[in-house]
Amino acid sequence: MNGWLSKFRRKYFFGEEVIKKNKQILTNMGTRVLVITGASSKRNGALNDVLEALHGKEVVVFNRIKENPDLSLVESVRQEFQNYNPDFILAIGGGSAMDCAKAIAVLLENQSLVVSDLFNPLRYSKAKPVVCVSTTSGSGSKVTPYSVLVVDGRKKGFAHEAVVPKVAFIDYRYSLTLDHDVTLSTGLDALSHAVESFLSLKSDPLTEQISLQALKLAKENLPRVLQSPNELEFRKNMAVASVMAGMVISHTGTTISHAMGNPLTTEKGLKHGVAASLSLPFCLELYESSKTETIKRIFGGDLLSYFKALGVRLNFTPTEVEIERWAEEMGKDFHLKNTPGRFDKEKIAEAYRKLFEHFTV
Repeated sequence: MNGWLSKFRRKYFFGEEVIKKNKQILTNMGTRVLVITGASSKRNGALNDVLEALHGKEVVVFNRIKENPDLSLVESVRQEFQNYNPDFILAIGGGSAMDCAKAIAVLLENQSLVVSDLFNPLRYSKAKPVVCVSTTSGSGSKVTPYSVLVVDGRKKGFAHEAVVPKVAFIDYRYSLTLDHDVTLSTGLDALSHAVESFLSLKSDPLTEQISLQALKLAKENLPRVLQSPNELEFRKNMAVASVMAGMVISHTGTTISHAMGNPLTTEKGLKHGVAASLSLPFCLELYESSKTETIKRIFGGDLLSYFKALGVRLNFTPTEVEIERWAEEMGKDFHLKNTPGRFDKEKIAEAYRKLFEHFTV
C-alpha cells in the first residue's frame, strides 16, 4: 500500500442519511460522548440526526464553536470538560468545529499537557478518538491529520496521526442550508486544496490524479451551486471534491498561496477559503513547475476571470506597511517547503499587490 494511503484505514460514510444508516458504528464506539459544534448544526438537521443515533448514550453538547477558533476557546472547552472523560469526541460542522475537536481530543487524553503543547507533536502519541459529521464542503478536515487554530492573532497548525478522524459522515444534504458566502468560501477552499496539492513538491503520480479529479469537480460545480444552491447534485459533487482534496493534502500539504491568506482572515476578517485562494492566479505565474500549464488549461488559460465570475470582491485595501509585513512573515513560512520555485519577500509582496489591484472594489 502507498505509504500515505495507510492513514485512510478509517471508516468514511458518504451519502444521504448516512448517520441513520450506520448508527451502529457510533453505538459501538462507547457510551460517553462529547459533541463539539456551533449553532448551525441545529438548523441543518445534523445535530438532531446525531442525537437520535446516540439515543441512550451519555451525551454532552458544546455548541459555542466560532469561526477560526483560538487557543483561549480550546482551553475553555478543555477546562469545562476535563473531568468528563468521554469515550470519543464528535465534531459537527466545518473546519472550525473539527479543528477544535481534534485539539480537545489531544488535551483530554493527555491531561498533563498545556494547550501550547499541541504544536509539539513529540509531546504526545495518542488522543481521544475523533468522529466528524461534515456540514460544509471545504476544509477536508474530516479526513486530515491537521488542526489550525488562532494563536496571538496568527493562524498556527499542528498535524498528528492520532487526530485523523476514526469515522467521518458526509451527508451533503446538511450543506443545503449554507448561505452564498459560506458556500463560496468553502468551495474555494476545496478548489485551492486541489490546485496546491497538484503543484506541491510532495505530490506523487497518485496524488496528482486525485487532485485533478477534485479540481475538475470543484471548478465545474462551484459556479453551479452558487447559481442553484438547492440543487442537491451540485452539493454532492462539491462534497466529493472536498473529501478528495482533503485526502491528498494530508500527504502533500498546501503551498505558499494558502498561507498568504492567513493574515487576510485574522486581521481583516476575510473568510478563510476566499483568503486562501485569492493569490492563486498570481502565484501560479511564479511557481516554477511545468504542471502550472495543466492548471491553466483546466481554467481555459484564465484563472483570474474564473474568480471574478464567481463574484469574488474585497472591500478593503491594506497599507503598503501591512503588505510588507505580511510578505516578510510569508517569506519565512513553512509552506515554502512544499512550494515549487523560490519565493522571497519581494515576490510575495508583488503577488499581494496584484491581488488587491484586481479584487478590491
